[in-house]
Amino acid sequence: LFFAKSFNSCVMGALRPYGNLFGCCIGKRRRLISSLTDLILSCPALKDYVPSNSNGNLTKKNYAEVLLAVVGIAGFIGTSALCKQVLDDIPDEYSIDLDDKMAVTMAVLEAARMKAPVNNVNVMLGNKLTLTINGKEYTFDRGTPVAVSIGLSSVDANQFDNPHVFNPERENLLSSSINFNHVGYSEVGSGKRQCPGRNIAIKLASDLLIEYRNSTSDVFSD
Repeated sequence: LFFAKSFNSCVMGALRPYGNLFGCCIGKRRRLISSLTDLILSCPALKDYVPSNSNGNLTKKNYAEVLLAVVGIAGFIGTSALCKQVLDDIPDEYSIDLDDKMAVTMAVLEAARMKAPVNNVNVMLGNKLTLTINGKEYTFDRGTPVAVSIGLSSVDANQFDNPHVFNPERENLLSSSINFNHVGYSEVGSGKRQCPGRNIAIKLASDLLIEYRNSTSDVFSD
């Protein structure tokens, strides 16, 4: 996409059907959008931004507006999916110390592992890769863009024992889990790149879990 001449039209065309769902993207909160766009424009990463073929020849402002729209949609869908997983996949009978922040976080991460809130991510192969698919051998050159399934890797039996069983006490939950296009977990973030809304989504899902457990404690205690 980033080298396509019609980058702006392509992205905005793809986002337009979501306009009614995301009212903030169609002018209802223009002042807020403007302030957020200004925040993106002032970030160090865009300090030396120059329109070119690599960014679709977008002006700096248009590039910031596209980034804001994409981040907004990604944050809404991924976060809502994680919150749904917390309510659906954490057994009500599973005991969690709600005063233990890490215990709550581990429960949320295990729910995310069982069904990834972000199902796949596109990456560039770092090395040449040969795979046998349906009995036929295929070779992919270094630099080939591929889609990696976070959902399938998160339930890989070679990495996780009984992958479809909820168990936030897995020894490798932090080191081997992939969620929101990021490996492992750190409250302050780690790695060169990660989903910008990842920690916010996990915090929101953790707060939801605590509120849900507190509001239903009488029901399940009986």
